[in-house]
Amino acid sequence: MQEKYCSNCGRNTGHKRAIGWGTFFAVLITGGFWFLAIPFYPKRCIMCGGTTVGHITKSADHSGTSNDALINSKDQFKKCPLCAEDIKLEALKCRYCSEEFDPDAVAEEIESQSADIYKGKTLSELNTLLDEAVANEDYEKAAKIRDEISKR
Repeated sequence: MQEKYCSNCGRNTGHKRAIGWGTFFAVLITGGFWFLAIPFYPKRCIMCGGTTVGHITKSADHSGTSNDALINSKDQFKKCPLCAEDIKLEALKCRYCSEEFDPDAVAEEIESQSADIYKGKTLSELNTLLDEAVANEDYEKAAKIRDEISKR
């Protein structure tokens, strides 16, 4: 099974075709001819059930937008301290073990995470990112970039 990156759940997982009761009854009704349609079923993530549309294959080289998307989405997750599962950075409650997090601590963690993203960038890269954020009307991102520029 080939491992791919799932943009829905943010994990490297396998993908398979979902064959359920509908397929079973279709095979019975059509006398087995429905088996010919199974290869055309979309592959789904085995963790979240999302289709493979929009999934990014993890490649060995680290250049290109697919790996940039992989890195940026990985930064948006944290480990639950109780069950050690990956959960979204903004989560106030773990979906696996129902552990609740302090909203103030979550907000502080989001702030520190967003600040760390821009620390490794040069001033010219930050200015380019600022222009792109303003052009895309992403004013929250533009404000964070502007704050990082003003710190320097």
